[in-house]
Amino acid sequence: MKYGFIFDLDGTLIDTQLLFHAKAESIIFSQHGLNFEPAEISARYAGISTRKIFEDLLPQQDADRLVRQKWEIMDQLVRINPPIALPGMLEVCRFLKSRSIPIIIASASPRSWIKLCLGQPVNTNNRCSLNLLDVFGDNYVSAEECENGKPAPDVFLLGKDTLAIPDPDNVIDWTVVGDGESDVAGGLAAGMKVLFLSNDNKSFDTHPNVKRFPNSIRLANHIKDLVAA
Repeated sequence: MKYGFIFDLDGTLIDTQLLFHAKAESIIFSQHGLNFEPAEISARYAGISTRKIFEDLLPQQDADRLVRQKWEIMDQLVRINPPIALPGMLEVCRFLKSRSIPIIIASASPRSWIKLCLGQPVNTNNRCSLNLLDVFGDNYVSAEECENGKPAPDVFLLGKDTLAIPDPDNVIDWTVVGDGESDVAGGLAAGMKVLFLSNDNKSFDTHPNVKRFPNSIRLANHIKDLVAA
């Protein structure tokens, strides 16, 4: 069996929820008189779109402008503190690349954020000797390039098409690797299998094409075992 893997970025390869997403949102809220700690925002609103959060909590403001401001703040934050890789994930991506297995990032984040993260040194095992660019190069796509964002399948199909190999006999078993319900729904809608990183979300545990992992180490080891089998 020939495999191809389509990875989500935030929360799957690198840990960005608390230090970047929630931190940027807390800064914006404080500018408008709402005081939320990043941990509180993460606990209450993780998995909910940024635009929806701003629309609900700051209904008098322009949500699109606030979303743009959030990404500007995140760009500043990531330049100061390199993102942290989830244990085992960059290592398994390097392993896949060494086996010439197709890999690509398909993210809901803007291309500017993906590109910025690709070029940053990623803290792994207390070292900053690796960045995502070394592994993925230009192999990344953003939902902003698609008509429909997650949980629609568009960005995953775009990722597959980007890596398409012209040989019709080269059939690849495409697998989405993600941490959100939108990754699972989008991957399944694209006709792909899904490896789901979640410690507590059991919503898809009975689905035959979804396999859930409580931590990234077990997920990474499963991917290695799949390829090595």
